[in-house]
Amino acid sequence: MALINPDLPGAYHLSASQTPPDGNRVDFYIRQLQTLKQYFPDSAQYIVADGYYAKIKFCEAVIDLGLYLITKLRKDAHYAQPAPPKTGKKGRPKTKGDRVLPQDLENSIILSDGLTLKCQVAYVKSFRRSCLVVAVFQGEKLRMNLVSTDTNMKPETVLRYYQARFQQEHLFRDAKQNTGFGDCQSRDEQSLNFYANATLTAVNIARIDAPTDQPFSLISLKRENLNRFIAQNIFRYFKLEPNLLENPDFLRKILKIGCIAA
Repeated sequence: MALINPDLPGAYHLSASQTPPDGNRVDFYIRQLQTLKQYFPDSAQYIVADGYYAKIKFCEAVIDLGLYLITKLRKDAHYAQPAPPKTGKKGRPKTKGDRVLPQDLENSIILSDGLTLKCQVAYVKSFRRSCLVVAVFQGEKLRMNLVSTDTNMKPETVLRYYQARFQQEHLFRDAKQNTGFGDCQSRDEQSLNFYANATLTAVNIARIDAPTDQPFSLISLKRENLNRFIAQNIFRYFKLEPNLLENPDFLRKILKIGCIAA
């Protein structure tokens, strides 16, 4: 699990746990979410997850925690018009109306990048409740079905939040390439959990220390710190004036050797 600000690049690692080899995986993920809820900032109101989590059990667990779920449905997902008003006749009232196809959703928004969002509040069979459904089209082709349990969201915000989820993949990439994530050879479960969380947390620390006025590159940050370490040792061994290291103009070119050009 990671914390993501959709208005800023990058994800911040929160917790990693090994999926158990047996038992119900969804129950395990729900317990993880329930345990970590206390560490969420007040502004964190949305859980964004991929299509695997589009299950009623997970949806209800998120809602019980006072949060909203944004996820992706199958392209052939079943959703329908909201339930019609009660007629007063005998029998159980209808819980939903007629089925709606993605291209027949009531509202349409064309974005600047050419995507078209078809959206409306509809009854989602997978969740057994009314949600905001957002069908993303590129031309006539349906790219994906998104759903949010917050029916008051703007459709473009649903898409932006779901796209921001991909920042978590960058977190894994940086940890694998630069902090040793995946290299632990221990077979002990606690050791593996500690190692995974330590390597991902190292990316958090690097991101906090990184300059905010340029794109984040962990490999460049590592190289710059290594160059600074080498320069400090040279200054110390040759008994040079250490204050020269505090002059960024003097060392800018040296410290940037081997870094990715901004």
